[in-house]
Amino acid sequence: MASSSSGKITISTSSTFSPSLGIELLSGANFATWRDTVKLTLGMVDLDYALRHDPPAALTTESTADQKIEHEK
Repeated sequence: MASSSSGKITISTSSTFSPSLGIELLSGANFATWRDTVKLTLGMVDLDYALRHDPPAALTTESTADQKIEHEK
């Protein structure tokens, strides 16, 4: 769940590790800081998989079971 108040977005999760982290709203001029904060926040709540891994190859009729499992991630 995310909420916004006074220019910050607060992210909370339902997991045991539930940080309340503020992320400054993206304004264009603050992109580098915003990007670093988003990467750090997603990494802390283990939601940064898509940022760390390339997308899997498209599935075909010849795809293996392992490739299909990897694609579902």
